[in-house]
Amino acid sequence: MPFLFIALGALLLFAAARGPQGGAVPRAVVGLPVSSRSRVALIGDSLAVGLGPQLAALAKVAQVPFQFEAHGGTTPLQWALHGSACGQCGSWLSSFAPTHVLVVLGTNDMNDAKPNASYYAKFRDSLQALGAHVVWVQPPNMPRSPLTAVRLVIDQLGVDVFQTENSSVQISSDGVHPTQTGYGTWAPALWSWLTGAVDIPEHEQAQAETRATQRRAQ
Repeated sequence: MPFLFIALGALLLFAAARGPQGGAVPRAVVGLPVSSRSRVALIGDSLAVGLGPQLAALAKVAQVPFQFEAHGGTTPLQWALHGSACGQCGSWLSSFAPTHVLVVLGTNDMNDAKPNASYYAKFRDSLQALGAHVVWVQPPNMPRSPLTAVRLVIDQLGVDVFQTENSSVQISSDGVHPTQTGYGTWAPALWSWLTGAVDIPEHEQAQAETRATQRRAQ
Protein backbone atom coordinates (compact mmCIF):
# COMPACT_ATOMS: atom_id res chain seq x y z
CA MET A 1 0.00 0.00 0.00
CA PRO A 2 1.56 3.34 -0.98
CA PHE A 3 2.36 5.90 1.65
CA LEU A 4 0.58 9.23 1.26
CA PHE A 5 1.50 11.11 4.38
CA ILE A 6 3.56 14.14 3.31
CA ALA A 7 0.79 16.65 3.94
CA LEU A 8 -0.04 14.99 7.23
CA GLY A 9 3.59 15.24 8.30
CA ALA A 10 3.65 18.96 7.58
CA LEU A 11 0.50 19.47 9.64
CA LEU A 12 1.88 17.49 12.55
CA LEU A 13 5.13 19.42 12.54
CA PHE A 14 3.15 22.65 12.64
CA ALA A 15 1.04 21.37 15.52
CA ALA A 16 3.97 20.20 17.70
CA ALA A 17 3.30 21.05 21.34
CA ARG A 18 5.71 22.46 23.88
CA GLY A 19 5.54 21.48 27.51
CA PRO A 20 5.94 23.47 30.73
CA GLN A 21 9.39 24.83 31.55
CA GLY A 22 10.22 24.85 27.83
CA GLY A 23 10.65 21.07 27.60
CA ALA A 24 9.40 19.16 24.59
CA VAL A 25 6.18 17.26 25.10
CA PRO A 26 6.37 13.76 23.59
CA ARG A 27 4.03 13.65 20.61
CA ALA A 28 1.57 10.81 20.19
CA VAL A 29 2.25 10.92 16.44
CA VAL A 30 5.47 11.16 14.46
CA GLY A 31 6.31 14.58 13.01
CA LEU A 32 7.72 13.22 9.75
CA PRO A 33 6.06 9.93 8.72
CA VAL A 34 8.08 7.26 6.98
CA SER A 35 7.11 6.90 3.32
CA SER A 36 8.20 4.86 0.32
CA ARG A 37 10.87 7.52 -0.31
CA SER A 38 12.36 7.17 3.16
CA ARG A 39 15.54 5.44 4.25
CA VAL A 40 15.40 4.20 7.84
CA ALA A 41 18.24 3.31 10.20
CA LEU A 42 18.10 1.85 13.70
CA ILE A 43 20.80 2.31 16.32
CA GLY A 44 20.74 0.83 19.78
CA ASP A 45 21.47 -1.58 22.58
CA SER A 46 20.26 -5.13 23.22
CA LEU A 47 16.63 -4.04 22.85
CA ALA A 48 17.50 -3.01 19.30
CA VAL A 49 19.19 -6.37 18.74
CA GLY A 50 15.77 -7.96 19.09
CA LEU A 51 13.81 -5.14 17.46
CA GLY A 52 16.05 -4.76 14.40
CA PRO A 53 15.15 -7.98 12.52
CA GLN A 54 11.45 -7.41 13.15
CA LEU A 55 11.61 -3.87 11.75
CA ALA A 56 13.77 -5.05 8.84
CA ALA A 57 11.04 -7.48 7.82
CA LEU A 58 8.37 -4.79 7.98
CA ALA A 59 10.54 -2.35 6.02
CA LYS A 60 11.18 -4.99 3.35
CA VAL A 61 7.45 -5.48 2.82
CA ALA A 62 7.02 -1.71 2.54
CA GLN A 63 10.05 -1.49 0.19
CA VAL A 64 11.76 0.97 2.51
CA PRO A 65 15.58 0.71 2.71
CA PHE A 66 16.53 -0.23 6.26
CA GLN A 67 19.77 -0.91 8.10
CA PHE A 68 20.56 -1.31 11.77
CA GLU A 69 23.43 -1.66 14.18
CA ALA A 70 22.90 -2.76 17.76
CA HIS A 71 25.22 -3.79 20.57
CA GLY A 72 24.08 -5.17 23.91
CA GLY A 73 24.99 -3.26 27.05
CA THR A 74 25.77 0.01 25.28
CA THR A 75 24.79 3.52 26.37
CA PRO A 76 24.43 6.93 24.73
CA LEU A 77 27.83 7.86 26.17
CA GLN A 78 29.55 5.06 24.22
CA TRP A 79 27.76 5.89 20.97
CA ALA A 80 28.42 9.61 21.37
CA LEU A 81 32.14 9.04 22.02
CA HIS A 82 32.59 6.13 19.59
CA GLY A 83 33.52 3.69 22.33
CA SER A 84 34.80 0.26 21.36
CA ALA A 85 31.67 -1.41 22.74
CA CYS A 86 29.50 0.02 19.96
CA GLY A 87 31.47 -1.45 17.05
CA GLN A 88 31.18 0.82 14.03
CA CYS A 89 29.21 3.28 16.18
CA GLY A 90 27.09 4.19 13.19
CA SER A 91 30.03 5.26 10.98
CA TRP A 92 28.13 3.77 8.03
CA LEU A 93 25.24 6.17 8.46
CA SER A 94 26.74 8.91 6.30
CA SER A 95 26.97 6.61 3.29
CA PHE A 96 23.54 5.09 3.93
CA ALA A 97 22.07 8.62 4.10
CA PRO A 98 19.01 7.86 6.24
CA THR A 99 15.99 10.12 6.27
CA HIS A 100 15.09 8.72 9.69
CA VAL A 101 17.25 7.32 12.50
CA LEU A 102 15.54 5.38 15.25
CA VAL A 103 17.43 5.32 18.53
CA VAL A 104 16.87 2.64 21.17
CA LEU A 105 19.26 3.64 23.93
CA GLY A 106 18.96 4.47 27.61
CA THR A 107 18.01 1.20 29.30
CA ASN A 108 21.59 0.56 30.41
CA ASP A 109 21.54 3.81 32.37
CA MET A 110 18.81 2.36 34.60
CA ASN A 111 21.05 2.38 37.68
CA ASP A 112 22.06 6.01 37.20
CA ALA A 113 19.90 8.29 39.35
CA LYS A 114 20.73 11.20 37.05
CA PRO A 115 21.81 10.09 33.55
CA ASN A 116 24.16 12.54 31.85
CA ALA A 117 21.85 14.21 29.34
CA SER A 118 24.77 15.77 27.49
CA TYR A 119 25.69 12.43 25.90
CA TYR A 120 22.13 11.85 24.77
CA ALA A 121 22.16 15.31 23.23
CA LYS A 122 25.61 14.86 21.68
CA PHE A 123 24.54 11.67 19.95
CA ARG A 124 21.27 13.29 18.83
CA ASP A 125 23.24 16.19 17.36
CA SER A 126 25.55 13.87 15.43
CA LEU A 127 22.55 12.21 13.80
CA GLN A 128 20.81 15.46 13.01
CA ALA A 129 24.04 16.71 11.44
CA LEU A 130 23.53 13.99 8.83
CA GLY A 131 20.21 15.57 7.92
CA ALA A 132 18.24 12.73 9.51
CA HIS A 133 14.96 12.98 11.37
CA VAL A 134 15.69 11.49 14.79
CA VAL A 135 13.11 9.36 16.59
CA TRP A 136 13.99 8.13 20.07
CA VAL A 137 12.19 4.97 21.12
CA GLN A 138 11.38 4.75 24.81
CA PRO A 139 12.06 1.36 26.43
CA PRO A 140 8.99 -0.73 27.24
CA ASN A 141 7.64 -1.00 30.76
CA MET A 142 9.89 -3.46 32.55
CA PRO A 143 9.72 -5.04 36.01
CA ARG A 144 13.37 -4.42 36.87
CA SER A 145 13.21 -0.62 36.70
CA PRO A 146 10.71 2.16 35.91
CA LEU A 147 13.57 4.06 34.20
CA THR A 148 12.04 7.32 35.38
CA ALA A 149 15.22 9.39 35.10
CA VAL A 150 16.08 7.95 31.69
CA ARG A 151 12.60 8.57 30.34
CA LEU A 152 12.77 12.18 31.50
CA VAL A 153 16.04 12.76 29.64
CA ILE A 154 14.62 11.23 26.47
CA ASP A 155 11.40 13.24 26.69
CA GLN A 156 13.41 16.49 26.90
CA LEU A 157 15.62 15.90 23.84
CA GLY A 158 13.30 17.83 21.54
CA VAL A 159 12.90 14.94 19.08
CA ASP A 160 9.96 12.72 18.26
CA VAL A 161 9.56 10.05 20.93
CA PHE A 162 7.74 6.75 20.54
CA GLN A 163 6.12 6.06 23.88
CA THR A 164 6.51 2.30 24.07
CA GLU A 165 4.80 2.49 27.46
CA ASN A 166 1.51 2.78 25.57
CA SER A 167 2.08 -0.64 23.98
CA SER A 168 1.66 -3.95 25.75
CA VAL A 169 5.09 -5.56 25.33
CA GLN A 170 5.64 -8.92 26.96
CA ILE A 171 8.88 -8.97 28.99
CA SER A 172 11.01 -12.05 29.61
CA SER A 173 11.97 -13.48 33.00
CA ASP A 174 15.06 -11.24 33.20
CA GLY A 175 12.76 -8.27 33.79
CA VAL A 176 14.29 -6.19 30.97
CA HIS A 177 14.20 -7.77 27.53
CA PRO A 178 11.01 -8.52 25.60
CA THR A 179 10.15 -12.06 24.69
CA GLN A 180 9.98 -12.97 21.01
CA THR A 181 6.23 -12.36 21.28
CA GLY A 182 6.98 -9.01 22.89
CA TYR A 183 9.20 -7.93 20.01
CA GLY A 184 6.51 -9.18 17.65
CA THR A 185 4.06 -6.77 19.26
CA TRP A 186 6.45 -3.85 19.70
CA ALA A 187 7.83 -3.69 16.14
CA PRO A 188 4.47 -3.49 14.30
CA ALA A 189 3.20 -0.88 16.77
CA LEU A 190 6.32 1.23 16.19
CA TRP A 191 6.23 0.79 12.41
CA SER A 192 2.54 1.68 12.17
CA TRP A 193 3.22 4.83 14.19
CA LEU A 194 6.22 5.73 12.03
CA THR A 195 4.23 5.43 8.81
CA GLY A 196 1.15 7.19 10.13
CA ALA A 197 -0.87 4.08 9.37
CA VAL A 198 -2.84 4.30 12.60
CA ASP A 199 -4.78 7.09 14.25
CA ILE A 200 -3.52 7.70 17.78
CA PRO A 201 -6.35 8.51 20.22
CA GLU A 202 -6.23 11.97 21.73
CA HIS A 203 -6.17 10.48 25.24
CA GLU A 204 -2.74 8.97 24.51
CA GLN A 205 -1.35 12.42 23.75
CA ALA A 206 -2.83 13.65 27.03
CA GLN A 207 -1.22 10.72 28.85
CA ALA A 208 2.15 11.51 27.29
CA GLU A 209 1.89 15.13 28.38
CA THR A 210 0.91 14.09 31.91
CA ARG A 211 3.86 11.70 32.19
CA ALA A 212 6.26 14.35 30.93
CA THR A 213 4.99 16.82 33.53
CA GLN A 214 5.23 14.24 36.31
CA ARG A 215 8.81 13.33 35.38
CA ARG A 216 9.87 16.98 35.51
CA ALA A 217 8.36 17.30 38.98
CA GLN A 218 10.30 14.32 40.39
